[in-house]
Amino acid sequence: MKILIVEDSKAARAIIRSEFDDSGYVLQEAATGADALKALANQKFDLITMDIGLPDMSGFDLCDKPFRQA
Repeated sequence: MKILIVEDSKAARAIIRSEFDDSGYVLQEAATGADALKALANQKFDLITMDIGLPDMSGFDLCDKPFRQA
C-alpha cells in the first residue's frame, strides 16, 4: 500500500509517518499542495492524508484540482 502524507509541518509529518512506518507501507511526503500535485501526477496512491491548511492552497482546494493517476 502506498500512502501520500501531505502536511506542511515537519513535526506533524513525522508523527503521521510514525503511525505507518512499521506497517510495511510505502510512504511519500509532500509539504505543499504543489508538491502533492507533482506526486499525484506521477504515481498512484492507495491513501492520502492531507492537512487542510497548506501554505500554498487549502486541502479543500487541492481536492478540487484535477490530477491524473496511472
